[in-house]
Amino acid sequence: KFASGSLDTTIRIWDLELGKEVKKLEGHTSSGYALTLLEGGKKLASGGYKTIRIWDVDTSKELAKISCPFSINSLTSKEPNLLLAGDDHGGIWCWKLNFQEKDVQPELMWATNPNLICSETKLGTPIGLSEPNKRLLLQHGATAEKQ
Repeated sequence: KFASGSLDTTIRIWDLELGKEVKKLEGHTSSGYALTLLEGGKKLASGGYKTIRIWDVDTSKELAKISCPFSINSLTSKEPNLLLAGDDHGGIWCWKLNFQEKDVQPELMWATNPNLICSETKLGTPIGLSEPNKRLLLQHGATAEKQ
């Protein structure tokens, strides 16, 4: 299987042995997709203008839609269940996927942003940050001092 994004906002799934289109996925509102096959070609992630969609390739059904603050220009998977995305502002996003349970939305694990500046942020005030988010803020200049 091979996936391609089209200017008409569809995604086409191709059978390379037959040399023909076998599925057409519809749902994006703009073209310019980042695509990656998941689970051995059973699922597909497609990224575009501020969204990522997860598809079941066999049924052509959209399984999940992830809203993003920036447009997605690259996607890859790290098996068995992580989806990594690059955005048009240089950030990287990582979601945990769960295909074993029905209707479970992807969980954002972490994100980076090269424009994130936290030099005036002090992490002493309890604001309920996860440890990965605390580490991210510290990497971008926050301090562990109390405010």
